[in-house]
Amino acid sequence: MAPYAAILQLSLLGLASQVSAAAIEPRASTPYAPVSASCPSTPLVRTANGLGSSEAAYIAARKPKADAALAAWLQKTDSSFATTDLPTVGLVLSGGGYRALLSGAGLIQGLDSRDSSLSTSGLYQAMTYETSLSGGAWFSTSWTGLNWPTVSYLRDNLWSESFADSLLVPARLLSAVAYAEIVCHIHALLSLCLLSNNHSRSRIS
Repeated sequence: MAPYAAILQLSLLGLASQVSAAAIEPRASTPYAPVSASCPSTPLVRTANGLGSSEAAYIAARKPKADAALAAWLQKTDSSFATTDLPTVGLVLSGGGYRALLSGAGLIQGLDSRDSSLSTSGLYQAMTYETSLSGGAWFSTSWTGLNWPTVSYLRDNLWSESFADSLLVPARLLSAVAYAEIVCHIHALLSLCLLSNNHSRSRIS
């Protein structure tokens, strides 16, 4: 049996055992029927006719800092740029797995005045909003969860070891195949034991 087929078969066997266990549980332990409940006294949503109070307070505190950083970057780039009535700037990191994680990290590094001397350096400090999706969120959560260190810090202190242990690194694909072969052998042994036990029972009975 091919290694991957063995993994699939083991997964299906595990799923089947879970379904069987759930089927024999008393109905009372898994109540799916609707139950009566009190409605909340406050609205769950608000009319989208402006910023919420918490977001408005954040903008009021953030905009002076973001405007100062954007004005400094504009003046560094071209002293003739006007620095009044500046826009609110946001950044979106797209999805796309490892590629999105790494390209997002490279983008942030190029915009971060703490971590780059490129012409784009300092633009990140002018940001007010940032959001991300899927692979881009892999980077964002790693970054924000550590209180916004530099990308260089993440690369040197976290990612170098984490990526080395990843099965997505081409050099480690043989490890994945070896793991699949081990699972295949375990599956064969389990099958042999089960068949032997069933055969013994049939002779005893």
